[in-house]
Amino acid sequence: MAQPALVPAVQQAPVEAAATSKSMEGDILSNYFIETCRTVVPVLDKLGPSMAVIRSDIEGNIQRLEEICGSGKSEYKFLYEIVRKEVAEGTAKKPLSCTRAILWLTRAMDFTVVLLRDLSEQSEWSLKQAVEHAYNITLKRWHGWISAAAYKVGLKLVPEREKFSGLLGDMKGDVEKFISALPPVLQRIHMFLRSLRLNGMKSS
Repeated sequence: MAQPALVPAVQQAPVEAAATSKSMEGDILSNYFIETCRTVVPVLDKLGPSMAVIRSDIEGNIQRLEEICGSGKSEYKFLYEIVRKEVAEGTAKKPLSCTRAILWLTRAMDFTVVLLRDLSEQSEWSLKQAVEHAYNITLKRWHGWISAAAYKVGLKLVPEREKFSGLLGDMKGDVEKFISALPPVLQRIHMFLRSLRLNGMKSS
């Protein structure tokens, strides 16, 4: 069975590139951020239908960013420039804004980092415990009742840890790189959004 795409993506170092390939103002290249987020989807797929809502959210937000980044326009090369442009246009808080896509992708990566770290460090935890802990400290506060209800349904479908442990064992070195390299990038994005008071947007 083929490994999830997280492994080759880490080997190609999109996370490290995102941490170092910046503009003079410390901005992050959009294509590296998108690619990093994309690598998470096959890993969440291994959790089956329990992660369907989060996975769908990631894919939808990636598509939204790709639609503008694929235009080749220079103003979309860096994440922060995308946000600044929408702020200037007054569209940053619109339901389908790219700013929202960046925010929710960052939160989804927060969730994934905590989940993978917990599974690496908390060997006695069930997979359900790890998922619930990661959700509670990263996504729960930002979800409205509809999203929260969908998550609760998914939590009932989380498989036994053993079905996921083999995958983590095969990916151990790459997971360690992923969960160590990504948080500083996510922190910078959160700090930037917070500086513009765009970090508090919630879902329905």
